Amino acid sequence: MKLECFRVGMQEGRIVPSAHDRQWMDAFPNPHPYRCLPLAIANSHGWDILCPLSVEVTWNGGPQKEDLTVRALDPQVSNSQLEAVVRSNFSRGIVTFHTGFLFRTEPRWSMLVLGPINRPKMNLYPLTGIIETEWLPYPFTMNWQLLTAGTYIFAKDEPICTVMPLPHNYLSEVEPEIYNLKDDEVLEYEHEMFRRERATLMERKRAGDPEAIKQAWQRHYFLGRFPTGETIEDHVKKLRLRDPADKSGQRPSLARSHPRARPRTAPHRSNTCRRWGRRIPRRRCRCA
Repeated sequence: MKLECFRVGMQEGRIVPSAHDRQWMDAFPNPHPYRCLPLAIANSHGWDILCPLSVEVTWNGGPQKEDLTVRALDPQVSNSQLEAVVRSNFSRGIVTFHTGFLFRTEPRWSMLVLGPINRPKMNLYPLTGIIETEWLPYPFTMNWQLLTAGTYIFAKDEPICTVMPLPHNYLSEVEPEIYNLKDDEVLEYEHEMFRRERATLMERKRAGDPEAIKQAWQRHYFLGRFPTGETIEDHVKKLRLRDPADKSGQRPSLARSHPRARPRTAPHRSNTCRRWGRRIPRRRCRCA
């Protein structure tokens, strides 16, 4: 499957695979947070779009667009360069980032756009969107809602959003069903095995069992196995996505065969305007 990323606008945007590590997780005295496999795998889901420059966002708490201002921290950045990246487009403390890319997904695939996963920012909330990038010929923006008045920093190369393709409209085909655990005897037995082994490990640790303390945590889910030792073949313990390949200028043109391609007209052979029938400089004629 291909994900095409077309550069647009003035900014030099970058898109990279989402990183596995997080600063707040590294701050723990041991790698305990990384033992949570659902959390660690989620960190690596999608591709991050990086902020091309360092910006300061200030909101006074008011409801108008003018109540939120942005400023480039690099004095060499011009106003036009700044506005090509970030601005106050709406109101009520919402700051808008231009991603610098127009995405094209394969048919029946859309794009989930959300804040960088498991990367919180104090008093800011990233707004999530789903875009039909299989056809939309226009780039989308990433918006953050400031929750309280104040000044906030987005550093250069800090992720401003994460993008990942997902099947178009697949959730409407999902049929949720609710059962009692006892309705599935096999699942109930497997659940009880996991529960008992976890409870036993915690009891041994509280009792000071050196082997249990050394083991520290139950690894069944992390390793993708049942307490019986049976393993899961397609269990994911590590996720590393591909770096985008720069193929600028190498994409085959579809303009001649595409039904929505821009119509091409033959150039003027004289200085006579074909619509008005009089002489006019070619560069000023708009009838083509």
